[in-house]
Amino acid sequence: MSQQLNMFGTQDLPLFSGTCPRATVHPFTPRPQRIQGTLFKCPICHDTGRITVRTQHPHTCHFRYCWCEAGRKALEQDRANKGKKEE
Repeated sequence: MSQQLNMFGTQDLPLFSGTCPRATVHPFTPRPQRIQGTLFKCPICHDTGRITVRTQHPHTCHFRYCWCEAGRKALEQDRANKGKKEE
């Protein structure tokens, strides 16, 4: 039927010029990236003060307090509320 063209049987030079193409190298200079602002001060607890710790049991989790300012406030509030409930 038709003969398959051999891909390596032709010359690699551009058509009709007979010379190699010239290449210029442009050095890559990255621009400094802007840091995206967040809505929260603390990226761990998202300013709630509490961190959910999951356990091996499927429906059980524990709450811990974050070490940021919001965590200290949440701990103080829970201690104050616990004292009021006991009275």
